[in-house]
Amino acid sequence: MDKILNALPKEEITEKFKFELESALIHCCIYRSLNLETIS
Repeated sequence: MDKILNALPKEEITEKFKFELESALIHCCIYRSLNLETIS
């Protein structure tokens, strides 16, 4: 997570962007875990 943010120019990192990025990562993790449960 920090590596992703550190790779970007500081001006582009807003609280909104951080929030949206975290939300996307959380949704991705939930989606993957649900998929794994349905497969097995």
